[in-house]
Amino acid sequence: MEWAGKGISLPGFGPGYRRVRFLADNIPSVGYKLFALKTTPPKPGLLRVEAGKGASIELEIWSLSSSAFGKFVNAIPAPMAIGTIRLADGRSVKGFLVEPEVLGEARDITAYGGWRKFMAEVATA
Repeated sequence: MEWAGKGISLPGFGPGYRRVRFLADNIPSVGYKLFALKTTPPKPGLLRVEAGKGASIELEIWSLSSSAFGKFVNAIPAPMAIGTIRLADGRSVKGFLVEPEVLGEARDITAYGGWRKFMAEVATA
């Protein structure tokens, strides 16, 4: 199955999940807002919003087996959630979304267009 990631499980951004295969990066989604969550370590939170209120957020697409997906999902802590993410090319893939209740403490980073761009700016600040 295909999985959309935003930067945490990518090379150079932590150890990731070892039973995945990288497929592509810089794949745009449509109709989302991206937040920097106040978690340790920092995590990106993707939230689907109503038409016309969101932006295109760059994602990375990974492949993993259904059995590996089950093990992976079992370890996901709140406020992260699994949902269906719509890509700009019309495909739908599973990926991380965020529970809206934590967004009051989060920073809206939608204008960066992706987690990597935000983290690059943070690293130089």
